[in-house]
Parts: sequence; structure tokens; C-alpha cells
Amino acid sequence: MSSQTRPEHRSQGTTSVLWGVGFGLFLWTGALVIGLPEGRAIPFALIAGAAIALFIYLRGGALENPPEGQPGVFQRRLVDHWLKRSTVPPSPNEIQAAEQKRWLTWFGLPALIAAVSMAAAFGTGQEWYLGPAFGAIISDIGVLIWLTLSSDTNGVNDESVGSHH
Repeated sequence: MSSQTRPEHRSQGTTSVLWGVGFGLFLWTGALVIGLPEGRAIPFALIAGAAIALFIYLRGGALENPPEGQPGVFQRRLVDHWLKRSTVPPSPNEIQAAEQKRWLTWFGLPALIAAVSMAAAFGTGQEWYLGPAFGAIISDIGVLIWLTLSSDTNGVNDESVGSHH
């Protein structure tokens, strides 16, 4: 047995290639079993195998590996450092504007759907338009609960801006 295939000497690249080949073969045989033509099964298996190999290469072949030993850590640190340097923290007014936009989007859209459905029900006289209206109202109640619970964590800790409640 070669020293490259023993687990204690296997690199992250070797591990990811082995996973990619194994997963690709598994998907190729599975696709053939369910009746997918071979002309489609082979590209499907190649793309999926390459995707799992890339995922395992970037994440690491095993959970017991320390993060410093996993491939891609240096690149992630470099990107994180670059993003921290290039971003300016938003002002309290920008945070409030983003929160207002979030409320108008998430809470206003189901209300608009309910209003349009109710108008269609009254305008056409067909009762089935009431179904989407009631569904939109029910979903709007859930969205209202979610927005209310998540808004306290999005607040600005600046007394000059005012209270969020």
C-alpha cells in the first residue's frame, strides 16, 4: 500500500479527490439505475463529484482537523481582513432606514396581496379570491411576530437616535 493512501499521510487534496471520485461514481450508478440516459448521467456525476471535492477541500476532510490545517483558511482570513478594512460601519440613520425598508418589504407585501385579493373578490364577485386574501393575512401575522422579535436585536445603541419601541 502506498504511503499516500494511508489516512495518517493523506493530504487534504487527496482526501477531497477521493471523496469526489467516490461520490461521482455513486451518483453515476444511481442515475443509471433510475433510468437517466448515460449522456446525462456522466456530466451530472462529473459536476457533482467536482462540487463535493471542492467543498471537502475548502472545508477540510475531517472534523478533527484543526482549522489552521484546513485548506482555504488563509484565503478566508485574507478576505475577512480585506472586508473589515474596506467597510465603513453604517450610521444610526442608515441602520434605521434599513430597518424601515425591512418592515415595509416583509410586512407590506402580504398586506398588499391581501388588499388586491379582496379588491378582486369584491370587483368580480368570485369568492375564491378570498382564499389568497386570508392566506396573506395569516402570513402577515406571522411576519409581524417575526419582525417584532427580531427588531430588538437590530437596534442602535445610540441615545441620540431615540427609542425603537
